[in-house]
Amino acid sequence: MKKMVVAGFIAGLVVAQFALTNVALAGDARTACTGDYQRLCNNVSPGGGRIMKCFKEHESELSSQCKAALADAKAEHDKTQGGTPAN
Repeated sequence: MKKMVVAGFIAGLVVAQFALTNVALAGDARTACTGDYQRLCNNVSPGGGRIMKCFKEHESELSSQCKAALADAKAEHDKTQGGTPAN
């Protein structure tokens, strides 16, 4: 149950932050970042960009897999938004 809740938090984070339309990419980021969320941000409630803020605060501690997945998600978002960076 806890894994499902964490996976839901990560999925919500990625989708909300990057407004992704590519479900597979969201799944990649969710999978890649679940451990980072549990290790660094498990006390952070989802919503309002709080998890993404936590990830940014702990950027140097994120796994390389999570960093890569979030970068890919952002690049995909930028591409679908005509190169407009996400804030």
